[in-house]
Amino acid sequence: MRVFFQDDNGNVAGGIYVHFLQTPSYMVRLCFNSYKPLPDNLPKVQNKLWRIKRTDKGLKVTCNGVTVLDARLREQLCGYSDWSIVWSREISQFYIHTYDTASISYRITEITLPGFTLAEGGSGALTCSVSDFSSPPDSITW
Repeated sequence: MRVFFQDDNGNVAGGIYVHFLQTPSYMVRLCFNSYKPLPDNLPKVQNKLWRIKRTDKGLKVTCNGVTVLDARLREQLCGYSDWSIVWSREISQFYIHTYDTASISYRITEITLPGFTLAEGGSGALTCSVSDFSSPPDSITW
């Protein structure tokens, strides 16, 4: 799974990679450049509903309602020199990378922009259902 955030100018504003291998692992885009294992608390069912939320302090990921990642980004964690610039950009769009072969659908659960709010869940959250699918959308803009 590969989900990236962007600002109004198309600049990267963070993102996450999740690999579903023997040991599921993740990498926070433009923070650190190596994969870290996800906790052992992933639900054991095959179909998983993921919620990815960029927070003011980092990134929160849930799977079928279970928090599997609550990464508070900081200098000690992020080795990328401009991580704080990238991760402080306001999100205006996101996209699911074409290399993402796990996501089959998405649903925006809340958007908060100046003068506009569409609410159903957490701010800027993205929900993806995961299975084996090789043609996810190239780009989604909110």
